[in-house]
Amino acid sequence: MKSLFATTILLFSFPVQAMEFSVVGRGGQELYRAQEAFSVPAKVGDVTVFFLERSGLDYKGDKSGIAAIAGLDTRMEQVSRDEVRAYGWCYSVNGFAPEEMPDQVEIHDPDTKIRWFYGFARAIRGEWVSQCEPAALP
Repeated sequence: MKSLFATTILLFSFPVQAMEFSVVGRGGQELYRAQEAFSVPAKVGDVTVFFLERSGLDYKGDKSGIAAIAGLDTRMEQVSRDEVRAYGWCYSVNGFAPEEMPDQVEIHDPDTKIRWFYGFARAIRGEWVSQCEPAALP
């Protein structure tokens, strides 16, 4: 009986490691959030498709990239004669936005946070000067 009690305390003493996945739309509106234990190593693209399939959100894309979620699609905007913005879906892993496609980025920590957000890249006079800035459009 003593060993069962000790095992129970041991099991509940450590937090369960689970991957956290979220989708944030324009203006920071959270569209979806979930956590689930996930085997690692895993690719961000595979994890993304896994969670999006369960989310109930409409989406276009696959493990190599997401083109639309919940009606927010890619688009271009001519800001001025010199500046263009390309809007679309970006992702971050533990707060860092990799420059690789999601099917190329491998996760090794089962406690990882993946966040997809609607953002934009800016080009000035034909040169890309930024990428994956969160879009704060109404």
